[in-house]
Amino acid sequence: MIRTLRRNHQFFILLIFFYGVSAVLTTYFSPGKHFIQTSIFGAPFIQGEYHEFTSNQNAKALVLVFLMAVLLLGAFGITRIVIRHQLVSSRSQFTALFYLAISVFALHSELYSGALLAAVFLILVLERVVGAIDERGTSYRFLDAGMLLAVGSMFYFNLVFLFPFLWLSQWILRPSNWRELLFSVIGLIIPAIYLLTAAYILGISISSSWDSLKSWVVLGKSYFTSWQLISSVLLYMLSAVVASLYAIRKFSTSKIQVRKLLQILFLLFLNILFCGLLIPSVGSEVFYLMAVPISVLLAVYFTECKVSIFTRLLLLFLIIAPLALNFLV
Repeated sequence: MIRTLRRNHQFFILLIFFYGVSAVLTTYFSPGKHFIQTSIFGAPFIQGEYHEFTSNQNAKALVLVFLMAVLLLGAFGITRIVIRHQLVSSRSQFTALFYLAISVFALHSELYSGALLAAVFLILVLERVVGAIDERGTSYRFLDAGMLLAVGSMFYFNLVFLFPFLWLSQWILRPSNWRELLFSVIGLIIPAIYLLTAAYILGISISSSWDSLKSWVVLGKSYFTSWQLISSVLLYMLSAVVASLYAIRKFSTSKIQVRKLLQILFLLFLNILFCGLLIPSVGSEVFYLMAVPISVLLAVYFTECKVSIFTRLLLLFLIIAPLALNFLV
C-alpha cells in the first residue's frame, strides 16, 4: 500500500479527498458525538458569528460543504509548504493524509469549533515564517504572520497564545533583529484596533466583552474520553516521536534551511502542547492545531522509510483508527 501511494499521485489525491469527506460525514451523522459550543461573543467578534453559522440547523448542507472545504484546504496547504521546502518529495501527499487523520480526533467532539478554521490561519502563519529563511535584510513577513495570527484568533481566541512561536522562530531562522520582533507585535495589534473600532461604532460594550473573554479563557472544558481515544492518541504521539528521531537522523547532514524548518516545527509542537496543558479552555480541538507539525513529521517518515509489515500495519492503524473512533466513543 505504501509503495502504491508513493507511485500513484492521482490515486493518492483521490484517497485524501474521499478520506476528508468521510471524516466529516461520519462525524456529522454519528448521534451525540459533536459538541456545539455556545459562544459568549456577540458582534463584532467573528468567533461568535462562526459558531452561529456552523450550528445553523437550517443550512446543514452548506455547513457540511464548508467544513469539508476548510479541512481539505488545511491539508493541502501544509503539504504545499513541506514540498516547497524539500522536506518530502514533490509526489508525496502523506502530509495531507495525516493532517486529516489527526484532525478527526477533534472532529468527533468539536465539529463546529472555530479551531478548525484557525488551523488554516496557523498554516498561513507558518508559510510566512519559513519563507523568511532565504530573505536578506529586514523581512516584513513577520508583520504578515502577526496579522494572520490575530485574524485567526478571532475565530478561535486561544490561537493568540501561539505568539511565542513567532519570536522563537525569528531567533532560529535569522540573525537577531529587533525590528522584526516589533513587526510581529504590530501585526498582532492592527486587527485588534479594527475590532475595537468596529465595537465602538456598533455600540458594543468593550468592558463586558473583555470580561466575557476572560471568563471563556479560564473556563475549563469537560469532554468525553475513553480508553479507545486515549490509547489511539498515545500511539499517535509515540509514532510522532519515532518519526522525529528518524527526521533528525535523515536531515542531520542536509542543508541548514531544512534543519531550521524541522526546529521551528518542533517549537510549534511544544507551544501547542503547553497551551493544551495549561489553558483550561483548550479541549480536544487542540488536535486541529497539533495536526500541523505532527503531520509533517509522520509524512517525512512514511515517504522515506523502508517498507515492511510493521510500517504497513502502522499506516493502516493511523488512517483507520480516527474514523473508527467516531463509532466507538
